[in-house]
Amino acid sequence: MPGSADNPVVLDPFRTIIEVGWNSVTHLAFYVEVGRDFENNSFADRPPIPADPPDIPPGDWGTTWITNVYNGGTLTESVLYIGSGGPHAPHIYRSSSGWQSAGAVPIDGGLPPFTDSVTYGALDHLWNPFFGPLFEDLWKMTPGGSGAGLTVPGEPDITFDSNTSPHAFINHNAIYTGAPYWGEGPGSSFDFGAYTAAQETAIIDLPYPAGDIVARYSGRAFRGCSTAFHDPGSGPKRLWILCERSPDDD
Repeated sequence: MPGSADNPVVLDPFRTIIEVGWNSVTHLAFYVEVGRDFENNSFADRPPIPADPPDIPPGDWGTTWITNVYNGGTLTESVLYIGSGGPHAPHIYRSSSGWQSAGAVPIDGGLPPFTDSVTYGALDHLWNPFFGPLFEDLWKMTPGGSGAGLTVPGEPDITFDSNTSPHAFINHNAIYTGAPYWGEGPGSSFDFGAYTAAQETAIIDLPYPAGDIVARYSGRAFRGCSTAFHDPGSGPKRLWILCERSPDDD
């Protein structure tokens, strides 16, 4: 092609274009927002406080003996797009000038459908901080993908180094070991709860098919090739999706 190393374009005796495509767009990136939702579907009536409830040792109260907040009803946890989900903050990458804002970026067929929910009994499992820290990132990332060493637009310390199947993940780390009952704790306090034991349970473990996403810029196709996780510190966690030029999808 004209302007290649094999077929240079001579402008004058002193200037030759070796590559006229030096400023071509090689990648496109944007983020999606997914959140978790929690709903108490039903309540069970608590029995009256007995005249002489059992004593709960101070070391157990609030550590292994935990209040049954939802009265034994059923709960639903969900993961779903927040609003439209995205694509948010689309950027294009040029080898000559780096990331630049791209404006609106159409997605072939829209973003992948993404919603999942699980309903369970309140006594089935719970999160008890006594058994470990809460997994709050929502996204579980796996190294991989073909990120070409690129970083998230505006975040030079976050590299696209994860594969195209990140998982939206919600888990619990404890179970109740018996039915709840009224107990008396420190300072003559009363509460309705039960003992718990450590046990991890994956509530939702949903892969996100970032590799199926085809975005378009100036009519050209870009397919998902890598992902990155970004916690902005406030608001929803962000899943950044890197797309590389894909002539086969044009």
